[in-house]
Amino acid sequence: MRFNLNIIGMIMRKLVLPLILFIGFAYGKNSSEKPFIEEHIYHKHRIDFVNASVFQQTDGYGAFYNTTHIFMYLDLSKTEQIFINNSITLGNGLNNRFSSKGFTFLPSGDDLQDMTEDINDTGRKYILELWYKKKFEDSVFVAGLIDSASFIDENNVANDEHTQFLNSALINNPVAPIHSYNPGFYIKHDLKGMVFKTVFIKNTPEKGNTGFLQLNISKENLNVRPYYYHTFSDYENKGFGLSSDIGLGRSALFFRGSKRSGGKDLFLSAGFQIEDIFRNDRIAFGTGFIKEEIKKYVYEIYYLYRINSYISFTLDFQQIKERSSENIFGTRLYISY
Repeated sequence: MRFNLNIIGMIMRKLVLPLILFIGFAYGKNSSEKPFIEEHIYHKHRIDFVNASVFQQTDGYGAFYNTTHIFMYLDLSKTEQIFINNSITLGNGLNNRFSSKGFTFLPSGDDLQDMTEDINDTGRKYILELWYKKKFEDSVFVAGLIDSASFIDENNVANDEHTQFLNSALINNPVAPIHSYNPGFYIKHDLKGMVFKTVFIKNTPEKGNTGFLQLNISKENLNVRPYYYHTFSDYENKGFGLSSDIGLGRSALFFRGSKRSGGKDLFLSAGFQIEDIFRNDRIAFGTGFIKEEIKKYVYEIYYLYRINSYISFTLDFQQIKERSSENIFGTRLYISY
């Protein structure tokens, strides 16, 4: 079945006011932050620290970066909370080199030095997220500097550059305008086993705002998350996305897909992971594809070993095929407290 995005967009605009347009439907498990942040929610200490040291080598050239996140939760009351996520990064890895060559798929999806020292061309440094959360009986409201990737396009297998895949295309959907660290809001409302969600965020450094409407469906170990997005600006950007995963014992599979009107028309990615092949380890493989004027591919495989509950080490290999083909070998040391 072929969807007419113009008709759907018109219906959405007519039904509700722009600021409350994007109310998503969710059923089952709902994440509220990136995996490397979410794991810290239940810690007794309220100031948390993570650090990733990454070295990547391509043909005749190697680069290192180190990214540190310090984040904390301030409980104002039993129902009110403030969250702050600060990041200091040294180095830009291979990303600048690949960007200058016109690559779409970048070797790292992390927040690198150029970005953290001038976040979205605003002059703001280091403060990525700063938001207020209010819990009601059946609802949650979040507003401030938010990361829309924390609420949209979630995935249990491919969503975290610190503990999962490194390549940007295997962390989030590169076709959808999933903006980060801009003013915005998120609303979730529980109603008879369903959860209504909304994300609305500024597009800085671009013009306008973007909203998302997502439906999460969970059954046992299967999670399916279709969503619609629409940009309110002087240019048109709208489309559909899907993020899904399924757990199969020690293994898990993931799939992403996206179709938008104009530009990068079609994106697909898929892969798997297997836990505890030996002990305290994981191996994963993922691949991504964009259909544009030329077809672009990425393949990535990594092996992660958990040294203890605080430290893990990863061996990583990527192959990116766009106008040229590049092989990238990498290592990652991750510390979390």
